[in-house]
Amino acid sequence: MRPYIIFAPPFHSGSAGIVVMHRLGQELMKKGLEVYLSTYVQNPKWPAIPVMPSFPLQDAIAVYPEIVQGNPFGSTRVVRYILCVPGFWGGPTTYPPEDILFIYSDYWRKESGLGLPDSRVLFIPDLIDTEWPNLHLTKEYSLWYRGKGRQPEVPEITRDAQFLGHNTQFNGEDMQHWLWARLNKCDIFYTYDAATALWPIALFCGCQVEVVPDPTRNPSLPLDMTEERMREYYRKSERELCFKMNNFIEITQEG
Repeated sequence: MRPYIIFAPPFHSGSAGIVVMHRLGQELMKKGLEVYLSTYVQNPKWPAIPVMPSFPLQDAIAVYPEIVQGNPFGSTRVVRYILCVPGFWGGPTTYPPEDILFIYSDYWRKESGLGLPDSRVLFIPDLIDTEWPNLHLTKEYSLWYRGKGRQPEVPEITRDAQFLGHNTQFNGEDMQHWLWARLNKCDIFYTYDAATALWPIALFCGCQVEVVPDPTRNPSLPLDMTEERMREYYRKSERELCFKMNNFIEITQEG
């Protein structure tokens, strides 16, 4: 089996994409595969993954998020793990035909326009629902979050709700606890970002979630989504992850 080299920025608990790239390495390592990361800064709660060696590993399978240009590891086999619409955060909008494409979710599969089949969707849960308990506290305020949303601001929301902050603010265990405590007292969570991990967290914490409509994107929040439905979605995704990783390994190792 070929080893894997994963391009992962330094671990940051405030970024779902970074969490997912690091967890990809963890899941491959659980399968007994040889795995390397591009950074020493990893989640201290997880087993350490070796950092890529200084000598070339051309036979390794390089896994890049969609923002990475080219093939900086010089690998003979390249996997693009698309975590957002290509080009949204910069980076290429098209990929060489020989690259193997996987995409994070069915939502982004539809939004990307790449025409990828269901077999190329690899949802790696970025959250563990039990880490976000609902304390059923009295609700004291509403919150709003901008994130990746680019639609015009709604004055009524800005006037009546409090700004939650930026995703970079939520890095580290202390700030994750602050976020959990803040959301447990929130009545309505307004988000301009339809794909942020914050709205599942808000549901876990007992908030009503409202996505501000964006005419350029499809809605991602089903109207009947509730806290319990969201918890079951994440639990089901955890149960299915083993099989999805087997599919990822089979496709990327083939040939």
